[in-house]
Amino acid sequence: MPTVATKLTVADYTKSAPPTGGRWELRHGELVPVTFPSGLHYKLQDRLVTLLRSSAGDGWFIGMEIAFRPAPEHELWAADVAAVASNRWSAAGEDWLSSSPELVIEVLSPSNTATEMLDREQTCFRGGCREFWVVDPSLRLVRVTRNDGTWLTCAQDEEIPLTLIGGEPLLVSALFAV
Repeated sequence: MPTVATKLTVADYTKSAPPTGGRWELRHGELVPVTFPSGLHYKLQDRLVTLLRSSAGDGWFIGMEIAFRPAPEHELWAADVAAVASNRWSAAGEDWLSSSPELVIEVLSPSNTATEMLDREQTCFRGGCREFWVVDPSLRLVRVTRNDGTWLTCAQDEEIPLTLIGGEPLLVSALFAV
C-alpha cells in the first residue's frame, strides 16, 4: 500500500531547528534549506532597499528578507527585497506577513533554477503580489513581471518604472553600481 506524503504546516515549521549555514523556507509543505546570501547578493539587496526607499511614495514599507505567507497553511518564504503597503505591514505586528508583498524582488543566485523562479513568481501572484522582479547579477538586467501577465526586461542603461510604489523610475545602472 503506497504511503501519502504529509505536507508540513507553518505550525510544524515553527518547531523545526534551522539547518547548518542557513535557514528553512516552507515551500508547498516541504522544508527547503536556504543558504545565507553571498556578499554581492547582500550588497544588491541593500542597494535595492536604499534606492526604493528614496524613491517610493508615502505609504510603503521597503525591506529585505521579509518573511511572508503567500498561502496560509503550507508556505512561509522570505523575499530578498519587498515593498509592502505600510498599513498591511503595521497590521502584521509581530507575526509574519499574511499573503504576498505587493512587490517581491528576487536576486538570482547560482543555485536558482528557472523552474524555481517561475514557481516563486506564480505562487506570489496567487498570494496577491502585483509585481515580481528577478535581478540577474551576471547579465546585469532586471525582469519585471506584473500580475496582469505583462513583463519587461530592463538592461544596464534602461529604467525600471516604479508606478506601483509611486516613485521615479529606477536606473538599472544605479542598482549595479555596488
